[in-house]
Formats: sequence, structure tokens, C-alpha cells
Amino acid sequence: MTTARRTATFAAAVAGLLAPLWIAGCDNACPTEAPQVSAVPTCSGMKPTGTLTIQIRICPTCNQTAAECQVVPPGVDGIIQLDPIVQACDPSGSCPPACNLNALSCSFPSPGAGNYTVLVADPAGGTPIQRDFIVAAGGSSDSCSL
Repeated sequence: MTTARRTATFAAAVAGLLAPLWIAGCDNACPTEAPQVSAVPTCSGMKPTGTLTIQIRICPTCNQTAAECQVVPPGVDGIIQLDPIVQACDPSGSCPPACNLNALSCSFPSPGAGNYTVLVADPAGGTPIQRDFIVAAGGSSDSCSL
């Protein structure tokens, strides 16, 4: 066997061994879940332009990490849907939810002046938490805190 052919054979063998590891590394995300929600504020005086932020308090279990908020902007129904999600890399076991002291921020473009309803999914309660969200023509606040 020539040196060039041996090198090519060795390279093909190494590539064959490393390919499954590389492919497995591409899909290392954990499954996502909805954490329990403990607090959602009622908001008023929000700005009609720019980016707005609502802070919500979640209560993840010990296996839920990397919280983020997905926002569905309002449609003609005037509902702003906030979906907090977390990664659940390990089985939950028996650890109870623990409410975070730091709020989870949910940001989205201002929908313009009007009265809206915020719905936040809460698996513990079974029904979404509903709050008023008022964007005023002369509003000056870009954040609604707990």
C-alpha cells in the first residue's frame, strides 16, 4: 500500500469515528418545560413606541434552568401572550418549586396605544394568569416591574 493510500485510508477511518461524536454534539439542547409562575404585574402608563418589558416571577424546580420568555404579540384580540420556558436536563425527582427572587424579563415591541390583556401560562394553576396592560398615548414607562 502506498503512503498516499495509507494516509487516505487513515483519514477516512478517523472521519468515520469522529462523525458520530460531531453529530451528537450538534443536538445537545435539553427539553423545555413551562415553570410555575407566582407573580405577574398589572401595567399602566406604558410607552406607545419602542421596546417594552414586563417582569414576571417564576418558580422553577431544581432541574429547570436557563429561563427565557417567549412573547406572542397582540393580534386583533388585544392579547399579549407570555410563555416562560426553562430547560429540563435532568429528571425532576422530588424537588419542589422555589420562587426566584430575580424576575424574568419579557421584552417586545410596543403594540401602540390601547388596552391589552397579558396572558401568562402557568402549569401549576392550570389556567393562564391574566393581567391588564395599558399603553397610553402619553405613557412614559418602558418597564413594568413586580
